[in-house]
Amino acid sequence: MSDPQITVKLLLIDDDPDDVLLVREMLAQADPGTRFQIDDVATKAAALPLLARHEHDIVLLDYQLGGASGLDLLRESAGDAQRPPCIVLTGHGSGVVDQHCLDAGAVDYLTKNALTPQSLARSIRYALERHRLYRLAARREQEYRLLFDLSPVPMWVIEPQSTRVLDVNSAALRQYGYSREEFLALSLLDLRPPSEHARFLEHYAKHGASADQVNAGVWTHRRKDGSELDAEVIRRDLVIDGEVRRLVLALDISERLRSQKQMMLLQRAIEASTDGIVLVDALAAQQPLVYVNPAFERITGYGSAEVLGRNCRFLQGTDREQPPLRELATALAAGQCCEVVVRNYRRDGSPFLNRLNVAPVFDEQQQLSHFVGVLSDVTEQVRLQEERNRLLSNDALTGLPHYSAAIARLQQRLDDACARGDHFAILFVDIDAFHAINDSIDFGAGDAALCAVARRLQASTGMDALVTRYAGDKFVIGLSRSDATHDLAGLAQHICDRMCVPLPVTGVGLLHLTASVGAAEHRVPADTVPELTRQAEFAMHNAKQRGRNTASVFEQSLKAILDDRILLGRRMRAGVERGEFVLHYQPQVNAQDGQVVAVEALARWQHPDLGLLPPQRFIQIAEANGLILPLGLHLLRVACRQLRQWNQQGFPQLTMSVNISPVQLLRPGFVAEVARVVREEEIDPGALELELTESLLMADIDQSLPALHALRKIGVKLALDDFGVGYSSLKYLQRMPLDRLKIDQGFIARIARESTDSTLVRAMIAMAHHLGLRVTAEGVESEAQSNYLKRCHCDQLQGHLFAPALEPAAVVALLQRSHLAIPEPEAAGSERTLLLLDDEDNIRRALVRLLRRDGYRILEAARAEDAFELLANHEVQVVISDQRMPAMSGTEFLSRVKAMYPKTVRMVLSGFTDLSSVTAAINRGEVYKYLTKPWEDEDLRANVLDAFRRAEQQEERHGAGG
Repeated sequence: MSDPQITVKLLLIDDDPDDVLLVREMLAQADPGTRFQIDDVATKAAALPLLARHEHDIVLLDYQLGGASGLDLLRESAGDAQRPPCIVLTGHGSGVVDQHCLDAGAVDYLTKNALTPQSLARSIRYALERHRLYRLAARREQEYRLLFDLSPVPMWVIEPQSTRVLDVNSAALRQYGYSREEFLALSLLDLRPPSEHARFLEHYAKHGASADQVNAGVWTHRRKDGSELDAEVIRRDLVIDGEVRRLVLALDISERLRSQKQMMLLQRAIEASTDGIVLVDALAAQQPLVYVNPAFERITGYGSAEVLGRNCRFLQGTDREQPPLRELATALAAGQCCEVVVRNYRRDGSPFLNRLNVAPVFDEQQQLSHFVGVLSDVTEQVRLQEERNRLLSNDALTGLPHYSAAIARLQQRLDDACARGDHFAILFVDIDAFHAINDSIDFGAGDAALCAVARRLQASTGMDALVTRYAGDKFVIGLSRSDATHDLAGLAQHICDRMCVPLPVTGVGLLHLTASVGAAEHRVPADTVPELTRQAEFAMHNAKQRGRNTASVFEQSLKAILDDRILLGRRMRAGVERGEFVLHYQPQVNAQDGQVVAVEALARWQHPDLGLLPPQRFIQIAEANGLILPLGLHLLRVACRQLRQWNQQGFPQLTMSVNISPVQLLRPGFVAEVARVVREEEIDPGALELELTESLLMADIDQSLPALHALRKIGVKLALDDFGVGYSSLKYLQRMPLDRLKIDQGFIARIARESTDSTLVRAMIAMAHHLGLRVTAEGVESEAQSNYLKRCHCDQLQGHLFAPALEPAAVVALLQRSHLAIPEPEAAGSERTLLLLDDEDNIRRALVRLLRRDGYRILEAARAEDAFELLANHEVQVVISDQRMPAMSGTEFLSRVKAMYPKTVRMVLSGFTDLSSVTAAINRGEVYKYLTKPWEDEDLRANVLDAFRRAEQQEERHGAGG
């Protein structure tokens, strides 16, 4: 079967009819397999429209076309990219013309005189084939351009040797923010921050010559705006138009790297979590574990290989009857979050409480796929919470319920007793003179005694009674009685009798205690536990007034007394109007010279029936019923008037301190009232000092501060009274415009013998001075207290050691003396003073005989209390204490001495080996040396001399540094 004939549409452009005929004949003979469909025109003007219609496969063009030429036609149609291939025919040959035609776009140049059918057919065939190949190449280049330019992958082409950018696609331009012209002008270094230049040059030097496809790794690139991205770079060398070119792809993987880093961080966080984290397949039938973190393994003791594929319920073992497990199962079935605390068991069988938080995990289609669980071992936390709850409701020392926390339980017992028709009683127990135990022995003995008292009260009242600790050494007992004939007074007295029995206390021995007991029984259904407690407490106070160690039942007679206290408030108003309230004045002296620098005005109620009442009896009542406002203003005016009188009598430097209630301070207009009183009584406002109680002031500090600043603005001084028993902080002290702090007398009472109180007082004084405040110590009763406070640089002293609260006439006599006698600590001068503490008289005498020959001034004491007294009143450099003494050990005594008198050199002398406590004291710096009994005289003398030299060296260093 012969090949099908090919039809070629040919356009012949020639103005010579003979030549047209000749060409037609040659084409008819040229190729039997090709049929030529010929259109001919004679002019350029006729040919141009035909060329523009693109209906011909090839064009035969005569070089001479009348006034024009075929070259002109080629040039005018050169811009037509779809123009068919053109072969120029001419009557004569010329290399120059040939070249011009080829330059203008002709595919061949044939001379007519040498033309044959075969050569013409061959030229046409070659021209058509070349045109077909050219069109194919153009189409492929266009496809390449489309693929290159429209690819979403940023890429560019470079010349490998020079790295010059030859081409770039749109994705790269978008990624880096450059225009095409700007990108083509870049070097490859321009796409990288300076920190990557050295690395890139090193990499290109090693791998730039490789023609293979290379994954060049991840690089930091820089956009036109300076922002950076992470790009994964892939390159491959290609041959384009015979030249080696390098195609570079740069994929922005910044987001992928961030996601990978986040995933790695999340994984590390899960691996590092102290809580166990598990992942459960929610779609599997048994919902098995598919992941556990190391914390799960640590908490449970199971390795991951042992648990993966198992349901979490194996952690409960056989302990499946736990209500939280049902809650958990319900939440899992519903695909909901859940938090429960369940009892689990470790691999070794030990139980632990597991707080389990479970949450569902959904896939991309929002279908439940997994559960994530967080396991926390809260065994210790639950135990501590239970202990905390127990401490909130129970006394930490005795283990008894706190009264305040047990009121609801007591009220329930009262209500139940009423419902049954039984009797319910409250007994209020107060241990008589219990503070003596703390004072004479120590607080540890007091605590042990309270625990023993609690146990005895429980044993004395039976299982049905509820014994609670009210406060301190006070206890409240609630009990029901079905027998109406049972003697409540007898029961209360029975407790008193039981408390009289010597009480064995661990570490102390037998203590002889007594108690005062008050009892109250409900009489009407409206009675409440707080009311019965108030009645029982009042009955207890009545028992104390009757001599203690007895019981009292709240009866009508006591009720009358209690009611009288209520009536006291009603009579107070009349007392204010009749001027029954007066002021007594207690002096405050300069701690250095004894000069009276101030007096404190103390209110008294000269009650017509009850006599002179102290402020404790009526101030709280006055605050409760609002009478504190007129009463306080009246007493302020009386104090200012008295100050003016004393000024006129020749005492102009005196300061008047007046106590002010916070109720007064917060009253609108109080500052104006003070200013008016000062003005009308004609006193210097700087001579008036208002004292405010710390605890009451701090209860409403934010409202108090504006009034305090307003008072300071008019010139009045301000003092913070009872400092140390409230809750003030440095922050508030700095905010309050104070002039003076008054240290509560509770700290002063034991200052000369208790290191804790002495340390606190020294700190208070130092802090106050640092804040620019003067300090007054209240309740100074002994010379030892006065001497110690003077050593601590306390500014002023107040207390019965100097004078009690006096009537105005007695104050004048005291002021006329100018100065009161201030006890002075006996200075050692140049003498070396030694304190010996030993409860054995013969040991002290032997030591005195031995050491007196060295010229020391020797003080001796048989009891620690006496030694503290001597230390307060004398300058002592060296202290030697026996280790074993009845009240306290030598190391304990010297520990307190170090805290109170840190400049002393302290030594222990003992015939007993107690290395642990002595070594600990030496390590803490409380003891300088440990000396043994019996001693070698010369060694002892040498050690004492060394101690004095050490003390003197310390004093010299202190003096040089100060």
